[in-house]
Amino acid sequence: MATSLLNDIKTQLTPDMVQHLSSLLGESPANTQKAVEQVLPTLLASVMHLSSSSEDGPTRLVNLINHRNYERLLNNLSGLFDKGNTAKILIASGRDILSTLFAGKLSAVSTLIANDNGVTNASASSLLSLTAPLVVGTLGRTRAAQGLNAVGLTTLLLGQREGITELAPTGLASVFGLNNFADLNVKPAGATSEMTPNLLLREVTDSKREKNMLPQWRWPVLGALAVGLLYFFVGRDTGVTQSLMVNWAPVDTPAVTEVTLPGGAALSLKEGSFTYNVAKFLGDVSTTIVPQSFVFDHLNFDSGTAHLTTESVQTVKDLLAILKAYPDTNVQLDGYTDNMGDADTNKKLSLERAIAVQETLIRGGIGATRVTTAGYGQKNPLATNATEDGRATNRRLELVVIKK
Repeated sequence: MATSLLNDIKTQLTPDMVQHLSSLLGESPANTQKAVEQVLPTLLASVMHLSSSSEDGPTRLVNLINHRNYERLLNNLSGLFDKGNTAKILIASGRDILSTLFAGKLSAVSTLIANDNGVTNASASSLLSLTAPLVVGTLGRTRAAQGLNAVGLTTLLLGQREGITELAPTGLASVFGLNNFADLNVKPAGATSEMTPNLLLREVTDSKREKNMLPQWRWPVLGALAVGLLYFFVGRDTGVTQSLMVNWAPVDTPAVTEVTLPGGAALSLKEGSFTYNVAKFLGDVSTTIVPQSFVFDHLNFDSGTAHLTTESVQTVKDLLAILKAYPDTNVQLDGYTDNMGDADTNKKLSLERAIAVQETLIRGGIGATRVTTAGYGQKNPLATNATEDGRATNRRLELVVIKK
């Protein structure tokens, strides 16, 4: 049976949850329900626009999904819309998503929804923020369940374009500079293939370059051999094979930006990287809601051990400099593994890896009380464990900012 993304999301928002939303927003249940019916296709249409309006769109969508563990929200939706800190955290996460999707156009989109459904602009904006993590989390879960790569997820979205956009508010396409959503590419031309840790293959489209390269049919063969060699050398352990941790990298090399920290220290960080996002979050005085979670990138351990690889040291050094610049910040390091091997052994290993990074930070001058650790083993997977790509995503270390 074909997946209906919109119906999948709708069925998760029960009448009781809509009632909580109406109470939270101070709107009538009837108008809140009407607004929800329009907000969800609005968010899906904006995701579709993000992923299909440019060559790097599919990669940008996957990066958005991987940025935070939005899928985890789907396990406890009933309590998310209550008044209090939980709702505030959800709104803050949602605003991060909306800034990517709408890029300064949130006010225009909120006005469209408010005018159609009898709610205030502020309520429409809050409703978009509250439900955006649910939409992105559902996309992440669908991607993992079906084993979709970046292009495959974009293709799935475009295949449901008509059903999504006909329920979105009139005028939404014009907000994105389109006559209508039919202007979006039916197939995302030039998009990248699925990202895999430390192994990215791109199709060469420049005909002049093709003349000087191996015949095109050899590239799939070479790609398969490369994957086979990676599996042979990395995954041969007969015991626990928790080796490479998540290390997603965009195909197009991101720009390197100099980030100046309080006290004058400067770091050269890639935009969108783990350390860049942490530094920006801590330096943004307008964002005060915690906890906030960040997934390490470029962080690997020797197979089955808590020993950091040489290339991972720089990531920890940059984090050390950031934490020194913000002495009031307290964090927790949460370790995770895939589901290969014994569950208790994996939990122990995930904690040992978190402690290894903690000890490095303490040796560098960070107070021991500022950095706590936890090991969750194979719990809370971000992706399917049925594929190597999914397992690599699940082997990760997260930095949770507890106090800013």
